Amino acid sequence: MRRGAASLPERPSAVIRDYYGVRQRIPVDWRERFIEAYDQEFREWIVAAGQGTATGPSTWDGYAATLVADAALRAVESGQPERIEMGDKPALYDAPLAAAA
Repeated sequence: MRRGAASLPERPSAVIRDYYGVRQRIPVDWRERFIEAYDQEFREWIVAAGQGTATGPSTWDGYAATLVADAALRAVESGQPERIEMGDKPALYDAPLAAAA
């Protein structure tokens, strides 16, 4: 039984209202929806690289995202909220990158 759906907000686009109803264009793929965010991330990385530091997600963030995605898939199967159990975050992720080098 389907009770609802989660979705990202639509980007602003022209809205068509006519005899058939109200509709707007749907992005062809993920790139159109996220290109501005990726561009901003690249700009921030370039600035940080020029300063000898790094910004952006770490492997720890990837680990956390993987656990969340796995729990989401389990929730789809079970129809229930699923727990996420993370291991302890290693201290190396708390140290400034410049000090670790």
